[in-house]
Amino acid sequence: NSTDQQFIENRRFQIEEVARAFNLSPVLLGDLTKSSYANAEQKSKEFLVSTLEPWLRSLEGALARALFTPEERGTYRIQFDRDDLTRADLTTRATAINSFRASEMLSADEGRAWIGLPPRDPSKLDDYRNPNVTVAPANDNNSQNKEPSKDDDAKNSA
Repeated sequence: NSTDQQFIENRRFQIEEVARAFNLSPVLLGDLTKSSYANAEQKSKEFLVSTLEPWLRSLEGALARALFTPEERGTYRIQFDRDDLTRADLTTRATAINSFRASEMLSADEGRAWIGLPPRDPSKLDDYRNPNVTVAPANDNNSQNKEPSKDDDAKNSA
């Protein structure tokens, strides 16, 4: 009936007003009318960038001013770990880690720590070769590795 529909519309408007007041997406307050699974990850990133990030930066600066002397501020810094907030699906994370490993920006153990795995066992390093690096097997044919002999020179000049 029209009274119920007006109540529902009023409720939706209240959610939008609260979302505007706190710079949140209505999706984060349970209004899923304009949401889909496809844009849920984007909404999470938007929440981090537009809502949390200004607060986190302000808190980092305030804590640094309160806890460090002016000399220490040049050496130390306070930074909240945002990794869990930006955690993507496993495929995206694996692609990013693989790219960082290939460009030597990340060690294997750092990549493992990023996804919650313990460091590698140093005794089994061969089990964890980097698949991005192809190493040609050693050539057992000694004829290519030896210096040319006088007989070879004679054959090549004839």
